[in-house]
Amino acid sequence: MNTLSSLPTSMSMSSSSGTISDSVNNPNSTEIFRQNLQVAHSQVNRTHMLAKACLASVERAYQPETSPIQTQADFRELTSLLHALHDFFHQSGLGALPLLPMPGDTHHEPPTFPSEPELTQAVGAAFDRLKRSQESAAVVSSLLNPS
Repeated sequence: MNTLSSLPTSMSMSSSSGTISDSVNNPNSTEIFRQNLQVAHSQVNRTHMLAKACLASVERAYQPETSPIQTQADFRELTSLLHALHDFFHQSGLGALPLLPMPGDTHHEPPTFPSEPELTQAVGAAFDRLKRSQESAAVVSSLLNPS
Protein backbone atom coordinates (compact mmCIF):
# COMPACT_ATOMS: atom_id res chain seq x y z
CA MET A 1 0.00 0.00 0.00
CA ASN A 2 1.48 3.31 -1.09
CA THR A 3 1.00 5.92 1.61
CA LEU A 4 1.37 9.62 1.28
CA SER A 5 3.71 10.00 4.26
CA SER A 6 6.77 10.34 2.02
CA LEU A 7 5.30 13.15 -0.05
CA PRO A 8 7.39 16.23 -0.86
CA THR A 9 5.98 18.61 1.70
CA SER A 10 8.54 20.26 3.88
CA MET A 11 7.17 22.03 6.89
CA SER A 12 10.37 23.53 8.23
CA MET A 13 10.46 27.26 8.71
CA SER A 14 13.39 28.95 7.03
CA SER A 15 14.28 32.43 6.00
CA SER A 16 13.37 33.20 2.45
CA SER A 17 16.43 34.88 1.07
CA GLY A 18 15.67 33.65 -2.42
CA THR A 19 18.36 31.01 -2.85
CA ILE A 20 17.70 27.63 -4.39
CA SER A 21 18.29 25.80 -1.12
CA ASP A 22 15.77 28.08 0.59
CA SER A 23 13.18 27.38 -2.11
CA VAL A 24 13.52 23.66 -1.43
CA ASN A 25 12.99 24.19 2.31
CA ASN A 26 10.26 26.80 1.89
CA PRO A 27 6.82 25.14 1.95
CA ASN A 28 5.46 28.09 -0.06
CA SER A 29 7.92 27.73 -2.94
CA THR A 30 6.62 27.18 -6.45
CA GLU A 31 8.71 24.01 -6.83
CA ILE A 32 7.13 22.40 -3.77
CA PHE A 33 3.71 23.57 -4.94
CA ARG A 34 4.23 22.00 -8.39
CA GLN A 35 5.45 18.75 -6.84
CA ASN A 36 2.46 18.69 -4.52
CA LEU A 37 0.10 19.26 -7.45
CA GLN A 38 1.66 16.41 -9.42
CA VAL A 39 1.45 14.07 -6.44
CA ALA A 40 -2.14 15.14 -5.77
CA HIS A 41 -3.15 14.51 -9.38
CA SER A 42 -1.54 11.09 -9.45
CA GLN A 43 -3.16 10.12 -6.15
CA VAL A 44 -6.57 11.45 -7.22
CA ASN A 45 -6.28 9.47 -10.46
CA ARG A 46 -5.34 6.35 -8.49
CA THR A 47 -8.27 6.95 -6.12
CA HIS A 48 -10.59 7.39 -9.09
CA MET A 49 -9.46 4.12 -10.68
CA LEU A 50 -9.74 2.22 -7.39
CA ALA A 51 -13.23 3.64 -6.77
CA LYS A 52 -14.26 2.50 -10.26
CA ALA A 53 -12.89 -0.98 -9.51
CA CYS A 54 -14.82 -1.09 -6.23
CA LEU A 55 -18.01 -0.01 -7.97
CA ALA A 56 -17.56 -2.64 -10.68
CA SER A 57 -16.98 -5.30 -8.01
CA VAL A 58 -20.16 -4.32 -6.20
CA GLU A 59 -22.15 -4.32 -9.44
CA ARG A 60 -20.86 -7.84 -10.22
CA ALA A 61 -21.14 -9.08 -6.62
CA TYR A 62 -23.40 -12.04 -7.40
CA GLN A 63 -21.42 -13.29 -10.37
CA PRO A 64 -19.29 -16.36 -9.65
CA GLU A 65 -16.00 -14.84 -10.85
CA THR A 66 -16.22 -11.93 -8.40
CA SER A 67 -14.25 -12.44 -5.21
CA PRO A 68 -15.78 -10.83 -2.12
CA ILE A 69 -12.37 -10.96 -0.44
CA GLN A 70 -10.84 -8.93 -3.27
CA THR A 71 -13.74 -6.46 -3.14
CA GLN A 72 -13.27 -6.06 0.60
CA ALA A 73 -9.52 -5.54 0.14
CA ASP A 74 -10.17 -2.92 -2.55
CA PHE A 75 -12.58 -1.08 -0.26
CA ARG A 76 -10.08 -1.19 2.59
CA GLU A 77 -7.36 0.18 0.31
CA LEU A 78 -9.69 2.87 -1.03
CA THR A 79 -10.60 3.94 2.50
CA SER A 80 -6.97 4.20 3.58
CA LEU A 81 -6.06 6.01 0.36
CA LEU A 82 -8.84 8.53 0.93
CA HIS A 83 -7.67 9.15 4.49
CA ALA A 84 -4.08 9.59 3.33
CA LEU A 85 -5.20 11.90 0.51
CA HIS A 86 -7.21 13.97 3.00
CA ASP A 87 -4.16 14.28 5.26
CA PHE A 88 -1.97 15.24 2.30
CA PHE A 89 -4.42 17.92 1.18
CA HIS A 90 -4.58 19.26 4.72
CA GLN A 91 -0.78 19.33 5.21
CA SER A 92 0.08 20.73 1.78
CA GLY A 93 -2.63 23.37 1.68
CA LEU A 94 -3.96 22.05 -1.62
CA GLY A 95 -7.28 21.08 -0.08
CA ALA A 96 -8.60 24.62 -0.43
CA LEU A 97 -7.92 24.70 -4.18
CA PRO A 98 -9.95 23.20 -7.01
CA LEU A 99 -8.16 20.22 -8.52
CA LEU A 100 -8.27 20.86 -12.25
CA PRO A 101 -7.05 18.28 -14.75
CA MET A 102 -3.38 18.41 -15.68
CA PRO A 103 -2.55 19.39 -19.27
CA GLY A 104 -2.73 16.30 -21.46
CA ASP A 105 -4.98 14.46 -18.99
CA THR A 106 -7.77 13.31 -21.30
CA HIS A 107 -9.91 11.04 -19.12
CA HIS A 108 -11.20 13.85 -16.89
CA GLU A 109 -13.96 15.77 -18.56
CA PRO A 110 -15.81 18.56 -16.79
CA PRO A 111 -19.30 17.62 -15.67
CA THR A 112 -22.13 18.72 -17.91
CA PHE A 113 -25.44 19.90 -16.59
CA PRO A 114 -28.73 20.08 -18.50
CA SER A 115 -29.82 23.47 -19.67
CA GLU A 116 -32.87 25.11 -18.13
CA PRO A 117 -35.19 24.28 -21.06
CA GLU A 118 -34.06 20.64 -21.03
CA LEU A 119 -34.54 20.44 -17.29
CA THR A 120 -37.98 22.08 -17.50
CA GLN A 121 -38.99 19.64 -20.24
CA ALA A 122 -37.78 16.61 -18.20
CA VAL A 123 -39.62 17.78 -15.07
CA GLY A 124 -42.77 18.45 -17.13
CA ALA A 125 -42.62 14.96 -18.66
CA ALA A 126 -42.17 13.36 -15.22
CA PHE A 127 -45.09 15.40 -13.88
CA ASP A 128 -47.32 14.33 -16.79
CA ARG A 129 -46.44 10.65 -16.24
CA LEU A 130 -47.24 10.93 -12.54
CA LYS A 131 -50.50 12.75 -13.25
CA ARG A 132 -51.61 10.06 -15.76
CA SER A 133 -50.69 7.36 -13.26
CA GLN A 134 -52.74 9.04 -10.53
CA GLU A 135 -55.71 9.51 -12.87
CA SER A 136 -55.55 5.83 -13.87
CA ALA A 137 -55.41 4.81 -10.22
CA ALA A 138 -58.45 6.99 -9.50
CA VAL A 139 -60.40 5.34 -12.35
CA VAL A 140 -59.50 1.85 -11.11
CA SER A 141 -60.43 2.82 -7.57
CA SER A 142 -63.79 4.16 -8.67
CA LEU A 143 -64.50 0.95 -10.61
CA LEU A 144 -63.58 -1.23 -7.63
CA ASN A 145 -65.57 0.80 -5.09
CA PRO A 146 -68.92 1.69 -6.66
CA SER A 147 -70.35 3.81 -3.88
